[in-house]
Formats: sequence, structure tokens, C-alpha cells
Amino acid sequence: MMNNTAIVQLFSNVINCERCSLLTASKLVRDKSENVPQPGFIGKNYEKKRVLLIGRNPGACPPSMKTRDLVYMQALLNLGSQQTVHTYDTLYYTLLNYMPDWRICRDYFQLDECGLYLEDIAFFNVVRCRTDKNETPSKSLTQNCMNEYLVSFIDIIEPKVIVCIGKWAFDQLNPLIGDRNINTTYINGDRSLNSDERKYNRKAVVDIVREKIRTNE
Repeated sequence: MMNNTAIVQLFSNVINCERCSLLTASKLVRDKSENVPQPGFIGKNYEKKRVLLIGRNPGACPPSMKTRDLVYMQALLNLGSQQTVHTYDTLYYTLLNYMPDWRICRDYFQLDECGLYLEDIAFFNVVRCRTDKNETPSKSLTQNCMNEYLVSFIDIIEPKVIVCIGKWAFDQLNPLIGDRNINTTYINGDRSLNSDERKYNRKAVVDIVREKIRTNE
């Protein structure tokens, strides 16, 4: 059973994290208004399914979503300064309305293919901060974030299956959790794949998730 107090504190720790700076991670994009570290999302029904999605790092906000993103950033800042159930719930429902328009839910992993809703899953990134021009996070940025948060999040929420969005996320994660006996797979976004290879990979991931959901019910 997840400890809600621990989750609220862990989310707040991410939001307030200052382990990295432009001196140690040149690609970092972070401030205290429009680019706040993002801890992730844990659905209210997650414990029934225990499906965890892990991406690379948050993408830059497109201009068309700027107003909604600022509301999200403010909810993050509020939780960072006030670690309460109320501020956590405000962030939760902000994400519940915002995440369906993120590419990770809209394009990369369509939940309905697995018979899932957003509230059935958990989601976070290997790296919790945005990067300049959406570049791949630097080694120092990646290592800092993984060492501080990645495994601790996984140990708290105890997923039955992890789906990485892209091979990069999978390659960072796999060496750290190899002894935890968690079924881990990834959506392969390699542009060199043809349409049949993409369909095969997607179907294989969906089959794994559906099987794990059945065994968890």
C-alpha cells in the first residue's frame, strides 16, 4: 500500500530540487515560474493496475498550450511550498485535465489500446526538468536525477509492469532495476523502423501490459 504522505513529500522534493544548475548541466531549462521540475503523476486507481510509464524528460511547452501550462506550473509551485493534501489534489486534477493533450498519451502510448484510463496508471520521466530545444539530457543531468529520484519512486509505487517511452529511457532504467523482477518493456520510437516494425513493437507492448493487468486483477 502506498504511503500518501511519502508521495506528497517526494513530489515536493522534486519540485524544490536544486541538485543541477547551468554550471553542472548545460542543457537544463529551469526557473521558478515557467519551467519547474515535474515529479509526475499517480492515478487514483493505480494500485488496481500498477502500470507505470516512464518517459525521457518533459518537453517544452508549445505556444498553443502556454496558458494551461502556466496553470500547471503554478500548481507545482504551490505543492512545493505547501506540502498538503489540498495542494497535491489540485496538482492531480490539473494533470488529469492536461495530460490527455500531451504527446505521450495522445501519440506514443494510447491507453485505450490496453483497456486503461489515465487514472489507472502512474507516469514520470527519467529526468524531471526540461532541456534546451528538447535536447537529450546531458549525462550529469541524467545521473543526478536517477540517483536522487528514479529508483525511490519505483520502490514506493511498486509497479507490476513498466513501459518506457523510447529506448533511451529503457537503457537508463534497466541497469538500475534488473534485480527487482519488474516486467519492463519500451515503445520503440526509432525513426529507422518501418510501419510494420512499429506496429509489431506496439502490439508486443500492449500484449505485455494486458497480460500483467489480468494477472493483477
